[in-house]
Amino acid sequence: MRSAIGLAVLTLFAASCATVTTSPPPPPPGTAVSIPDMRGTWRGTWGGAPVALLITDQQTAAGYSGLYVGNYQVLGHERPGVSGILTSQIDKAQTSVRAGGWFGGVGNQLTLVIVADSPSGQQRITVRPDGPDRLVGMGESSFRWGPSGPIELRRTAQTR
Repeated sequence: MRSAIGLAVLTLFAASCATVTTSPPPPPPGTAVSIPDMRGTWRGTWGGAPVALLITDQQTAAGYSGLYVGNYQVLGHERPGVSGILTSQIDKAQTSVRAGGWFGGVGNQLTLVIVADSPSGQQRITVRPDGPDRLVGMGESSFRWGPSGPIELRRTAQTR
């Protein structure tokens, strides 16, 4: 009886530590999904309003998901990701906030999810490459006065 109660408590504890996300799963190890260098400035429109995404850093292991026991990952995967600054039109004013994201993949299609916490609430965009210097997808804001809908970004020319 004690073992059944202990097992039930352990199961409930593990379930409470799990996080449910609607983001795409990470690319499985060894798949043909290759992750290009996304660093740079991307400009375009989001729901008809101007938007810019400056990707300043790209990491091979930025996002983590799964079940951890101490520092050891028991279930889940590390995700490659990016960090930078998202500038979007919030309540008719351009607002820049820190943003972070991770790569995912379904089949052989690469997807990038970006999440930014603005003073008004959270913004989330999901884009996929459509050519070498173009990203397309959808985005939403957790507040009604923020951008929402289709997003299209083009990488601006870089000077080195």
